[in-house]
Amino acid sequence: MKPLDESSKLISLLAQFPYSFHYNKQNIEYLKRLREWFFGNEICIEFRNREWICKEVMDFLKSENLGFVCVDEPDINGLIKKVVASTSGISYVRFHGRNKENWYKGEGSERYNYLYNMEELIEWVPSIKSLEKNARITVVSFNNHPIGRAVENAKMLANLLGK
Repeated sequence: MKPLDESSKLISLLAQFPYSFHYNKQNIEYLKRLREWFFGNEICIEFRNREWICKEVMDFLKSENLGFVCVDEPDINGLIKKVVASTSGISYVRFHGRNKENWYKGEGSERYNYLYNMEELIEWVPSIKSLEKNARITVVSFNNHPIGRAVENAKMLANLLGK
């Protein structure tokens, strides 16, 4: 990480946790250790399990200066629905696609093989603008990568945001 730090190109570390990472005392302690291990670096936390969506967790993230990653993913029971929150100086949004049919089957890349339509991206414009007002930096990334879909959707969203 030292070369990234020295180049001033590192915005944040992204800690992405699987659905199996449950909200419990042991995992809260793990997040505290993560904060200690990477002291001085921005860290954004991406949860997949809905158990993490509560006031106590948002307050904890703020107290530890850990960013909350807003996700767009399929509407599947147990996964996080659209939650827009900023808990540090960095607001972060990740678009994974809404490929509900292939989320838990097939090859890993099929999970993210999704092309957002204009209406789906327009849904996020007010939320992203709100996040921009509440953070020093706002990061938006697309993880719907097969066959260049992330690039296409990033261009579409940038246009909608006037970027």
